[in-house]
Amino acid sequence: MSSTYISGYRAVAFRTLAGFAYCLFNETAESNLHPRTPHWSAHLLGSLGDLGGRLVQHAYCCDDGSVRGPHGREIRAEHYIKRSEDAIRAAALIEYPVALCFGKYLHDIPSELCEVFDGMAAQLGVHPACSTSGAEANGRQVRELDLRDPAHGELIARFAAAHRGKAYPWRIFPHTPSPCGVLGEWNVPDLQADLQRIEGNAARSYLSMFRLVELACPYDGQSYIDAKTAVIDQAGRICSTSPLQWFCAGYLKERNAATFGASAVCLREYRKWEKEDREKVAFQELAIEASLLDGQSDYARRCATELAGGDPSAKVFGVAQPQAAWQYLHMAGQQLDFRVQKMARAANAAVTTTSLF
Repeated sequence: MSSTYISGYRAVAFRTLAGFAYCLFNETAESNLHPRTPHWSAHLLGSLGDLGGRLVQHAYCCDDGSVRGPHGREIRAEHYIKRSEDAIRAAALIEYPVALCFGKYLHDIPSELCEVFDGMAAQLGVHPACSTSGAEANGRQVRELDLRDPAHGELIARFAAAHRGKAYPWRIFPHTPSPCGVLGEWNVPDLQADLQRIEGNAARSYLSMFRLVELACPYDGQSYIDAKTAVIDQAGRICSTSPLQWFCAGYLKERNAATFGASAVCLREYRKWEKEDREKVAFQELAIEASLLDGQSDYARRCATELAGGDPSAKVFGVAQPQAAWQYLHMAGQQLDFRVQKMARAANAAVTTTSLF
């Protein structure tokens, strides 16, 4: 699997009608490209709340190895978020003209958005300088804006937010801007101790409504069983089979957007919760394993019967590996509300053998 190596973090700020917008730049290289020459590119663009939520949304990619540090060094979500937030806190002001290019090339904003941009400019009362670039057949349109005017900055921020799928930050800022201001009122302060306690308590309360369980599932359509850690709610419903992704894309995104800098405290509480719940899961699985090895099949048969909806002849546990059977039993022991049909399909996808019971 290829990975993105991140070796640098930098951010700039520009004025808007509502205050300031920020753009985060990363120095990256790809593991499957040689030579691995790092280059700077814009990664995120938006207001502080918008940026705060989005930069934590995909931080789980650090833990699964998709994103790494310099020279492929392993990093965790906490490292990536802290370096990014520190860069935003130290963002320098930029106040000079910028040119947005609309065309058909990779680093151009798609030409069909030029008319949309002009309409947004008219609504804000902004009149950017218009020009063409290159041969007439290329149809490349250029719109020049001056970031010393907050209305121009507002136009860029709104346009980028409305067309994230096409007006990528690296198309709006194809080159890393040189800061021309000094740190000032737009600098973001650290989270105070009292707010840290509030965020920590809120995250702890939220996580207490969920638990971790080990599920036995067919591995990506293959003919064998794989164990997956799942998050379940108090009603026994499966919320996700990727716990950190579930937390980053849900709760953490919402909280860090509302209170910039809350991510460190929330992630600390998540790591504690994950460690404690994994220990509980391991203990319960050992208990089920012991009951099987000691020949105490009555408990196992009762769980299987209940799971099969009262039909003792249902061969839900027709799998080869005892480990997978213990995990199925763990789901039954936790009284999760799984439908028999789903379990039967999972068993049919596994190796069909005589029931363990």
